[in-house]
Amino acid sequence: MSQFQPGQVWTYHTRPGEEDSRLTVVKVEPHDKVGTIVHIRVDGVAQKNPHAPDGVSRVIHHTPFAAEALQRSVIELVGDGPVPGSFEQGYAIWKQAFDSGKGGVFTITVAESITFCEEVLAKARK
Repeated sequence: MSQFQPGQVWTYHTRPGEEDSRLTVVKVEPHDKVGTIVHIRVDGVAQKNPHAPDGVSRVIHHTPFAAEALQRSVIELVGDGPVPGSFEQGYAIWKQAFDSGKGGVFTITVAESITFCEEVLAKARK
């Protein structure tokens, strides 16, 4: 049984300047080889994204994590509420890639994953 449950809102070790950011658990699923996969939404970030209208994403709708990586990231459970439905499209794309062996889960911290994705987005633009 995971300490993480859908609808939980957590504070986490953020990047500098994003201290008000929160993550929401949107789905938790067991996997035989990977262990527990925790899918999250992150609000209140300033992720550079050349595809965003103003060049910055303030919300990351779906990101999959190994439960152990998420445990290293979270600080305090601050709320519990409904699961935002906005993660479903990203989840479906991830699930197809994961099931075909072309996708994975993050094993780094949430803050590190935000920076990693920022770097990938910057390279993709070039």
